[in-house]
Amino acid sequence: MNTNPVEEGAQTEAAPLDGMVRPVVVVVEDDANMRELLATVLSSLDADIVTFDGSQAALEYLENQPVSVVVTDLRMPRVDGINVLRFAKSRNQDTQVILVTGHATVESAVEALKSGAYDYLTKPFENVELICTVERAIDHWRLSRENRRLRAENRIYTEGETIIGRSASMDEVRRLID
Repeated sequence: MNTNPVEEGAQTEAAPLDGMVRPVVVVVEDDANMRELLATVLSSLDADIVTFDGSQAALEYLENQPVSVVVTDLRMPRVDGINVLRFAKSRNQDTQVILVTGHATVESAVEALKSGAYDYLTKPFENVELICTVERAIDHWRLSRENRRLRAENRIYTEGETIIGRSASMDEVRRLID
């Protein structure tokens, strides 16, 4: 894992006033030069970038930390990118995973998408392609979270006999019911 505090997942800024959580993008790449390139390109995003040089450390991080997007190499020693994808999705369905590979095959692309990958990029890629893909993945992550929140709120309104409202009159109604 990189030693830069921002890249270790430290929240460097308070959450915005609108309640939005600052996204966390995890980069898993065993090649040091590619990992540095990915982190540098993604540093332009309004997100915390966390880098790992191997999948085992990334899995431990994913086990314990909320993550918005994972950008992972497909081929790595011990645990490959497909297994990182499956693990990330098993921990949080809202986490979006982008696989990056220099060894693309139709079979691996199909397997990645069937396993829930947000996208599958082949190396070499243009920096703007990576940035746009991760930005869209962050947007998808935000929409998934918002959808989940709204569904939970909707259940409050549609299930049970919850009284909604805040006023002196409503407080009196609540006292009468209790």
